[in-house]
Amino acid sequence: MIGIYSKRHLHQEAFQIYHQMLDASMEPDQVSFLSLLCSCASTSCLIHGKMIHAIVFASQYRSDININNALINMYGRCGDLYNAWVLFNEMSEKSVVSWNSMISRYVDHGKGKEALEVYHEMQRQNMAAQKDTLISVISACTLIISLEEGRRVHASIIENGYDSDVVLGTGLINLYGKAGCLLDARLVFEKVQEHDRALWTALISAYARQGKGSLQGYPERAFTSNMLGVNDHISASLQEGKTIHAECLEKGVDFDVALGNALLNMYATYGALEEICIVFQKMEQRSIVSWNAVLVAYSHYGAVEVVYHLFSIMYQDGVQPDEVTFVCLLSTCSRGGFLEKAKYAFCCMTRDFNIIPEMEHYNCIIDLVGRAGHLDEAENIIHKIPFEPDIQIWVTFLGVCSLYGDPLGGERAWKRLVHLSPNSTAPHVLLSNIYVTHSKETMT
Repeated sequence: MIGIYSKRHLHQEAFQIYHQMLDASMEPDQVSFLSLLCSCASTSCLIHGKMIHAIVFASQYRSDININNALINMYGRCGDLYNAWVLFNEMSEKSVVSWNSMISRYVDHGKGKEALEVYHEMQRQNMAAQKDTLISVISACTLIISLEEGRRVHASIIENGYDSDVVLGTGLINLYGKAGCLLDARLVFEKVQEHDRALWTALISAYARQGKGSLQGYPERAFTSNMLGVNDHISASLQEGKTIHAECLEKGVDFDVALGNALLNMYATYGALEEICIVFQKMEQRSIVSWNAVLVAYSHYGAVEVVYHLFSIMYQDGVQPDEVTFVCLLSTCSRGGFLEKAKYAFCCMTRDFNIIPEMEHYNCIIDLVGRAGHLDEAENIIHKIPFEPDIQIWVTFLGVCSLYGDPLGGERAWKRLVHLSPNSTAPHVLLSNIYVTHSKETMT
């Protein structure tokens, strides 16, 4: 009965049966403990898990490898990685499951470096990695974008004959996509025999990320000669993305929300509005991520009225906006100089949607208020931020002070920037520009 309730995630009922068993003077066996620990892991009930651990510790099952593996899994899933590691480290005998559990629980909590350290120790102990091990290790490499380590794991995958596996292929494509290695991602894709939605989504997301990376380091006013090569690269990547999309359609891949969102993000990256509209209209279900991708695409073109019209339709459809939605609304207003619209959006995100403004929201509104010439108001907003303003906030304010030649406000921003980033030369250049502008105005 305990096992049945545990499999159905009925945690309270499982423990009620356990207590009835104790009341009847019946000793729990290995199966009982494994079922209870599985129940604790699936419901993240750390208190009950620790209680079972204490009982196991005083029982004949203290050194049972299967129960210790279940304890590691329970602690890891409940977020107690310290006790998971202590228990793992104290085990005199470890199975592949022990190693897999420790690695995967680190990955679950974003600890890629720690997961790889366990994997390296596993290799030193001459413990053969299984498919499940490699899946977790590839995820660990992706978390910290360790391309060199990822390539070594990829070699192990090929050596073990797993290179056609769809789950491992999806993991490798995610890794290569984040590292900007599109050719490697595409080669992995071609090796996999069965292409499911997750694999297509990973490949399309890789092309979306590449588009974002292509423009890094290029200012908006970069010379045309510098941009020509970048634009050619973007055009080629977009064409490849369209080819992948066409292959999806040709093979009859069902479009779920995740795959649709990956396509939307890819096309949004390249500013392909026509393709965005086609994909968006074909999606039977749309999440907030879908709507945000479309809003971001139109926002880049400064289409304020379109963005707000889409926002209205989204809200009428019952989709609740999130933090990204309001960054999009505010940045659109900032591009178009719509101060009152931005102030209203900034106000209603907290009042109507209970969304706490983050640094990016404050940066948008400070930029807009400052560029409208209201420097005192912009500075007052900075002082009212309920957390420490970051470098970008003060760079934005120094920028608008430079625009209007305000040396006093510029000096205050400059002092904060020197404190936050003493090695940066940009604040000194901006402040110098302010003095030049102010000096010219004074002379005239």
